[in-house]
Amino acid sequence: MRLGVLPFSVGSRFADLERSWLTAEEAGFDALWTVDHLTPSVGLTPAWDASSLLVAMAAKTRTISIGVLVFDVLLRHPFIMAGAVAVAQALSGGRVQVGIGIGDKFSKVDHKALGVPFPSFAERARYLEACCTSLPRLWRGDTISDPELGLNDAALGPVEILPPPLIVGGGSRRLMELAVRYAQGWNLFTQDPEEFSARVTVLAQIEAAMERPKPLSRSVYLFVEQAGRDPRGLVEAFEAVGADELMFVLRRPSSDSIRTLARQLR
Repeated sequence: MRLGVLPFSVGSRFADLERSWLTAEEAGFDALWTVDHLTPSVGLTPAWDASSLLVAMAAKTRTISIGVLVFDVLLRHPFIMAGAVAVAQALSGGRVQVGIGIGDKFSKVDHKALGVPFPSFAERARYLEACCTSLPRLWRGDTISDPELGLNDAALGPVEILPPPLIVGGGSRRLMELAVRYAQGWNLFTQDPEEFSARVTVLAQIEAAMERPKPLSRSVYLFVEQAGRDPRGLVEAFEAVGADELMFVLRRPSSDSIRTLARQLR
């Protein structure tokens, strides 16, 4: 199983984030992630922009896979997001993974602060589907028009990058269907291996019904401080129910907390 670490960017000093990225790579983690929350939460300030952090992570690291779990696709124009990701992919030498989703109850704070509507689930899922089809084409250098996304003969040009793999986050059947149809990976936020197992069963049924030739990569992320179990035990429990990757979120990231987690996982 691949093991990743997610230094939580809301409420952290940039210097602490930077040190945690370097330590994660030195400690041998497979992947380094960040979250997408544009505004501070109660008791957690400041907040750092995910697309900018992705570029910074690309510049500061050398070999570790990097990504965002997950971009709320309604909070920024998809063309601007595609451009930022292209910079990170070029700078990192092709190490980027892109998680995308439609937000949750916590995302409403960001939407309200920015004056961005938070429409119905059906509308948000439709917008996510448009992103799933358009983002890879933009990264390939295609010129595209998509009324759903407000794109009219839009193109990044020949950026000459490998389109990064898409990971769709969410536990609803509709979002899992989008993942099976368009993405390379699927992700769920849960502390419970049994819940993950139940959703994986549904995912496998959808893959079979859609005749997907290659199963999606299945990943889970959780707050290590709230897990209530030892990290090594969590790895074993989630691997037993079909997880390919586990991302540990560190609410107060530091070099020491990263090294401690690495020792526990050994």
